[in-house]
Amino acid sequence: MDAQSGDPGESGVFVFRKQVEEVLLHATVIDDKQHIVTNLAKGDFSVFEDGHPQTITSFQHEDVPVAMGIVVDNSGSMREKRAKVNAAALNLVRSSNPNDEVFIVNFNDEFYLDQDFTSNINKLKEGWKKSRRAAGTRALRCGWWRQPIT
Repeated sequence: MDAQSGDPGESGVFVFRKQVEEVLLHATVIDDKQHIVTNLAKGDFSVFEDGHPQTITSFQHEDVPVAMGIVVDNSGSMREKRAKVNAAALNLVRSSNPNDEVFIVNFNDEFYLDQDFTSNINKLKEGWKKSRRAAGTRALRCGWWRQPIT
């Protein structure tokens, strides 16, 4: 069937086909003080493809869930700072989208996946409580090279 003529196909059913392309662009805007800017409108953005302006047909503010990892240093040099690190990490997760998923890796001279991806705050708190003290120095780079996290 020719979609323009409206003639039915051989089956007698009208079929309309049209190629549609929509490109989704996610953007986060920060100001010169590293604060997220949330009060922008469609007219505040311009989109170009190969140097040519494109029409923005749809625009919305949306907090898109993300997956993130928090890597916590448990080496001896961090012992005194660990409570503040845990509090800051917990504040980050609490202020994030409730559907964000987070994993926790604690490391010293070895590394440990203490909480796999979850959005459950209680499980994350338990992951931050785990601490394996090391007498030596940080060895994160060696840990990542030696063994992947599964």
